[in-house]
Amino acid sequence: MLPPTIVDELRLIGRSEIAEEIKSRITRCKWRTLDTPALLKLIKELGRYAILSHTWFQGKPGDVVYSNWKERELNPEGNKKIVNFCNVAARKHGVMYGWMDTICIDKSSSTELDESIRSMYRWYRQSHVCIIYLADTSTIADMHSDKWFTRGWTLQELLAPRNMVFYDKDWFFLAQNNVEETNYLGHKINTFPGAVQSQILHATTIKGNEMGMCFEDPERLPMSRIFQLASYRQVTRNEDSVYSLMGILGVSILVAYGEGLRSAFTRLIREIMATKANFLDLFNHSNQYQIIPIHMAEYEQRSSLFDRTVVYKRTELHQYIPSRPISMTHLGGHVPVLLVPLFHETLSSDAPIFPARRPISVEFPGLISYNYHVLQRDDKSAKFISNLEVKETYSVPNVIFLGILNVWKFSSEYHTSNRWLYVNVSRNFGSKSALRLINDIDARELNQMSGPRVVSWTKEHSPGYEIIMEQDLREMGMQFTTLYLS
Repeated sequence: MLPPTIVDELRLIGRSEIAEEIKSRITRCKWRTLDTPALLKLIKELGRYAILSHTWFQGKPGDVVYSNWKERELNPEGNKKIVNFCNVAARKHGVMYGWMDTICIDKSSSTELDESIRSMYRWYRQSHVCIIYLADTSTIADMHSDKWFTRGWTLQELLAPRNMVFYDKDWFFLAQNNVEETNYLGHKINTFPGAVQSQILHATTIKGNEMGMCFEDPERLPMSRIFQLASYRQVTRNEDSVYSLMGILGVSILVAYGEGLRSAFTRLIREIMATKANFLDLFNHSNQYQIIPIHMAEYEQRSSLFDRTVVYKRTELHQYIPSRPISMTHLGGHVPVLLVPLFHETLSSDAPIFPARRPISVEFPGLISYNYHVLQRDDKSAKFISNLEVKETYSVPNVIFLGILNVWKFSSEYHTSNRWLYVNVSRNFGSKSALRLINDIDARELNQMSGPRVVSWTKEHSPGYEIIMEQDLREMGMQFTTLYLS
């Protein structure tokens, strides 16, 4: 920490020394006369600190770091950044302490580096003020082109703090998130002026309501959206793309530089699945063949269909806890699904019951696609399903299944919506495959055909599967089961 009240007396001090300073100041305030809430409030007030968000200087000598603190004046540019930060923190924001990553982390200590990376989000979140230094910016109009918006670590530094102030390359004030607004829920929040929010949107695609949600609770932002935002950013060390997201996602994994991006990302996904009660949105990505993501770039094309940020709510996919636990195994994810039969369009001559709506395109090996249909839920469809045998025609099955992931069971009812996150599955046909009625198909006979897909129905053309009684599943050829999905 840096006590920046008098620049000529800057000191690099540790947490224990800060604690002793606060203790001595509390003693002077006759702390014995205070009750616990008042004492905690006083400690928080006395320990207020500013935190710096910036981009590191490129080339040599670069920024002043912990190991060369005593020789900092030999690095004029690096020292100037420290002095300006401390001046602004003390004189503009009235704090005694400041923190900046360049000099407040001893990177020669793997233990301290690991702790700092795990704690970074919390430090930014709990700061009195986050001072954001835009080294490439002169005016609000050119904020969007600043390199600060492209770096991996600065994503959490944008989303975590409650109080943020932008300064330009000469350390002149640009903007602060001190415009009070009332959000959809009636809560008062502080946000940036419209011109600044437009620049943030231009630079990052982050909308005003998403920023508003983050000021209250960044974990409300959908996981897939966080991965999408991170996928656009650059880092110096590949693993930082993952490590920089731990705090926003509310998980913690061991920092192990050298493991590679894919290994770090896999561990992060497994940790989310192991510790979160609800993570269905993790499967909202664009991998064509796997439901378990292997690269962050797969989230660049995630679907916003389930987002509810416009009303300051979590994703629709996390509306309820899954009916059965989702777990990671050596066979893949063990995932509950509601199986719904899909019928090849060639059956239309036999079944004039196909609804007049767009079909679902299903891709087969060889990149050949065929159209399939979901039947309207009614007696005519039930009768057709009860007599139809599942078979192959010219190597294409007449019936496959759509496995809805966003399904929840309440008592004897199954609930979904008119927006489905799903995977395609099909019976494994072979030379000795016997013909089966749809209701005789065992889920263990089904093989995964795709990664996650999304479909939505208008209210007027919904097939009517939003609420289904358990006793009604069979008549529509449906079943609720658990599948191993890779």
